[in-house]
Amino acid sequence: MRPRLFLLRALQALEALPIWAALGLFKLLPRRAAAGFGAALARTFGPLLPMTKVARRNLAMCLPEAGAARRAAILRAMWDNLGRIAGEFTHRRALWDPSLPAEAERFGVERLRQAAARGERVTLTAERLEIVGAEQFRMLLDDPRPALLFTAHLGNWEIMPWTAARMGLKLSVIYRRPNNPFIARAIEGRRGGMVEFLPKGMQGAFGAARVMEKGGRLAMLIDVKENKGVALPFFGRPAMTGTALATLALRYDAMIVGAWTERIGPDRMRITIERPLDVRPSGDEDADVRAIMTAINARVEAWVRARPDQWLWLHRRWPRETYRDAGAPG
Repeated sequence: MRPRLFLLRALQALEALPIWAALGLFKLLPRRAAAGFGAALARTFGPLLPMTKVARRNLAMCLPEAGAARRAAILRAMWDNLGRIAGEFTHRRALWDPSLPAEAERFGVERLRQAAARGERVTLTAERLEIVGAEQFRMLLDDPRPALLFTAHLGNWEIMPWTAARMGLKLSVIYRRPNNPFIARAIEGRRGGMVEFLPKGMQGAFGAARVMEKGGRLAMLIDVKENKGVALPFFGRPAMTGTALATLALRYDAMIVGAWTERIGPDRMRITIERPLDVRPSGDEDADVRAIMTAINARVEAWVRARPDQWLWLHRRWPRETYRDAGAPG
């Protein structure tokens, strides 16, 4: 190994060491204790990290009406939620709520299908999981058309594909692989095999096309900055937005469904599945892509406004000049 590469790998290993240690400790602790410990650590040390500066600027720009005290509370809650996600990550199997299938069976498959046909909303309430829009989940199981699900870094976003898989809906998820190969290995090794994870890039593009051609279900986190995307409104300001989801939907005539998670208690979560977007292609692909992604950005913004304490405000979602022009404090 060349000296420069050896030094890079050594630095990456040092960077990954705290994450290895934390994941190992969380694995030894019971699920609820791991989540609580992770939350305490994140609440204590997260606000001191340099990356928190980005979150403060995002909050000041997007929620100026909230006031400084409210924004500080949102920031602490964000770190609390992020710490809980870290603690729960090694206990995803224990996060599964075995009472959920029984609740679905009690309600009845045929009633769910009828509710979907009539446009009625159904909520299934189990011991630790609540599914709002269960009729849409049934539709995704039954409909032969390919489907694209968009979601955001809200609540515990890792639990949704895992829950879907346990309920019989296999999702393929496009994700961004960490630049550090040791961190990537630590995360990917704990995700299990019930969900197919496709890394962004050429491999993910081929995988996405395969899923769509087979009429599958492909999920994407779409609330991050995409330098190769297009500038579309998000919280009233242009944000670089990826267009792959809209392009795939138009190419394969796929349904587009929004779904998001939120934490509604120390040991309870809610998954909300929305009705498919009303997509009416005009024949102008560029205009249609922009219209679809603008509608998706609007939905994500509505989710974030509903639960600002559970969104990952750490992403640098807008260009630097946008923060400067908005007067967001550094």
